Amino acid sequence: MSGWIKTKKKVTDIKVGNMEFRKIIKSICITVTVIALGVVSANAQHHDACEIEHEAVHVSEKVLSPAGLMGDHVHHKGSWMFSYMYMGMMMDEILEGSSKVNHSSLMESYDMIPEQMFMQMHMIGVMYSVSDKITLMTMIPFLQKSMDHSMMGHHHANMMSSGLGDVRLTLLTPVIQGNNHRLILNAGLSVPTGSTNMSSVNMAGDEYKMGYGMQTGSGTPDIMTALTYAGSSGRIGYGAQLSGIIRLGENQSGYRQGDMIENSVWIGTNVMKKTSMTIRLLTTWQDKMHGHDEMMPMGAMPTSDPECYGGLKSRVMTGLAYNLMNLLPVRGSIGAELGVPVYQYLNGPQMADQWIITTSLKISI
Repeated sequence: MSGWIKTKKKVTDIKVGNMEFRKIIKSICITVTVIALGVVSANAQHHDACEIEHEAVHVSEKVLSPAGLMGDHVHHKGSWMFSYMYMGMMMDEILEGSSKVNHSSLMESYDMIPEQMFMQMHMIGVMYSVSDKITLMTMIPFLQKSMDHSMMGHHHANMMSSGLGDVRLTLLTPVIQGNNHRLILNAGLSVPTGSTNMSSVNMAGDEYKMGYGMQTGSGTPDIMTALTYAGSSGRIGYGAQLSGIIRLGENQSGYRQGDMIENSVWIGTNVMKKTSMTIRLLTTWQDKMHGHDEMMPMGAMPTSDPECYGGLKSRVMTGLAYNLMNLLPVRGSIGAELGVPVYQYLNGPQMADQWIITTSLKISI
């Protein structure tokens, strides 16, 4: 392991730019919550505007949402929804900013160079409506990660990790709910149930701690908030979701992952009676990592370097969804989305996204 430790620029503490980024995220999350609660209070004076009808709180056929979107609807009191979601993402090539980086140039700073990474997530979800105004949601992820890399430019090896990710506990409340439109507020907590101590063995038989991206958890409790609007006009559905994640303190390994803002904008239509098609633009902006795990030598590989995380990513996602009402005795849907990047500007050198696929099955009772 000692052979991997090389001289590299010191990882600084929170920089001015990163402090400003964190302030922006906090401001957005607070603003979203305050605006939503204000609308709830105003609408409470108008029974017709906020009354949630039995039929409207179900997953409406008129209001279309992408298959890979979460937290976009609520249910009536006493209802349950069970879901399974699969996500697979392939990463290839290395970017610094928006420019490709040659592997040979990276050998001057790192002992191992990542060549390809495949990430999978299996997510089990449970929703229960305590009342027409409060729906509780739990998301339990199981992660599998595999990365191919080269050592000293010659030997090729593979490292793998798998395990429980960070469990998410969320409260959803409808700000506006109707037959043709809805506005949903989410607020919750990500519980640090995932691991930050995943390790592997090198060719010499020595055990070492894998990079941050190969871990299955953040190691910190994280605040999550989101505001989702979905509407329809005729056969056309549309909507947007703005969400944020704020990390609370450093984990036991001495670092904190970057805060994050994510935005989705979509439009869709019913192509058949029970089948809908959507297209959305998904943009993610993540801050740099702060701190450093002393058990991860920064000179080992870019995934062990905290400076090589965060950045801006935009993807175009196309999806299909099918209503299972005619096939099952309960309400439900099955769908899938395929996404490809249209723009990436990464704090690098960092592996770039190549494609992502998401499938989902939702059953309501």
